[in-house]
Amino acid sequence: MTANAFTAGRQRYYRRNIARGDGAPGAELTVSSSAPGVPPGVWHGQAARALGLSGIVSDAQMRALYGLGMHPDAEEIAAHELGAGASLKRAMTAAILGPAVPHLAELSPLDQEIEHVSDRLCRPLTKAETKDVRMRCAARTFEAEYHRTPADGAELGRYLAARSGPQRRAVTGYDLTFSSEELSLLFALGGPEVRRIVLEVLAQARTETLAWIEHNALAVRTGPGGVAQQQAEPGLLATVYLHYESRAGDPMLHEHAVISPRVKGPDGRWRNLDSRLLLRDVVVASELFNQRALELACARLGLATEEVEVTPGQRPVMQVIGIDARLRAAFAQRSTAVRNMAESLFDDYRRRHGRQPARSARTRLQWQATVRTRPPKRQARSLDDLLAEWRRRAIAATNREVVDNLLATARAAAGQRPAPTAFDPAAAAEEVLAHVSERRTTFRRRHVLAEARRYLMRTRAGATAPDQAAEQITDQVLAHAD
Repeated sequence: MTANAFTAGRQRYYRRNIARGDGAPGAELTVSSSAPGVPPGVWHGQAARALGLSGIVSDAQMRALYGLGMHPDAEEIAAHELGAGASLKRAMTAAILGPAVPHLAELSPLDQEIEHVSDRLCRPLTKAETKDVRMRCAARTFEAEYHRTPADGAELGRYLAARSGPQRRAVTGYDLTFSSEELSLLFALGGPEVRRIVLEVLAQARTETLAWIEHNALAVRTGPGGVAQQQAEPGLLATVYLHYESRAGDPMLHEHAVISPRVKGPDGRWRNLDSRLLLRDVVVASELFNQRALELACARLGLATEEVEVTPGQRPVMQVIGIDARLRAAFAQRSTAVRNMAESLFDDYRRRHGRQPARSARTRLQWQATVRTRPPKRQARSLDDLLAEWRRRAIAATNREVVDNLLATARAAAGQRPAPTAFDPAAAAEEVLAHVSERRTTFRRRHVLAEARRYLMRTRAGATAPDQAAEQITDQVLAHAD
């Protein structure tokens, strides 16, 4: 699971590219569709249920919530109030959901061009691209205004600073993206029943993760200057969108859970959530999703997992055993491009600084590699067309027998794995503490809990862990550390 915040201005990108919902007439999971596109978004979360929101999300609702920070049904609420004789001010107050979004000034021509280029590329611009667009636009407007070219870069820089600048942008949503390469492979090459199970597994793992966030990662700031952090009422106001492929056309089953920052404080009033707590707990939530997605898939399909080092120097990943490596390679165009670009950036960093990039620098460079290699979104295709193309590519990379027997081969490999040993919280805590201490001189509960979930995935080989096992390990580690 990854998390990215977006502002009132950027919600247009999500409405156009994430929430297009043009591939299915309803909100039910489908394993076959001849309609181009993806299914429409649906409402999710305790807060959404409390507001009576369910079923398909409309564009008007998304614009109201993520663009204006208002109740999703603000238009209907305001119309009802006006019809009952209320003033316009009272009608608008009734449609507000928490603090009003700060008024945003009109974008300057420079900022408008950046938005235009970003929309055309279907992704945010990198810092280098943003600088290039701003300088080119500034040079054109300077020449149009003064009928000459700038004397030098300094003059162009002064001109640029006078006519643009950072503007306050209110965060109106967070995109939590849930994806799994293992589920994607099974979905792409399995039959209709396998695809149905995979979709149900993805939905359940995502639901459990969002429920954990609702109860553990939602807080608000209160008091003068917002100095006091208080636990929010459990409840997310979220919309969920299912997508099938990566930008490179590889199978990448994933869901965007777009959540509103509107949550209820302990006093029952709608407030903005404290994003610092949410973003700090992203890694813990991600490991919970990874663990549950693999456990559920293995339990329902009779599979097992193993730990594999994909990128030297990086944490190993868990993969379903028995899947032909040629199939993974055939559907790794996107990850291969990102990995190659990241290695190039790491090499450049070592040449410039004379040392290896630290963890924070590697994370930043990895993100740059992801953005730089991100191709434009492809024309919408139907699920049936995608499945047919993926099958052709898989057969070309291996042969028909390998593809047809993918699930049977994986199940046979799982049957040869020894059963996991009995769960021993004390031994698990000792190993988890060693792993955490190796990477950190100081650590908090979230660091230990994330490592405990990795331990369970590594040692259970896909078998479902006992209830609260990760929490038991974490409690023992922290008790020992104290």
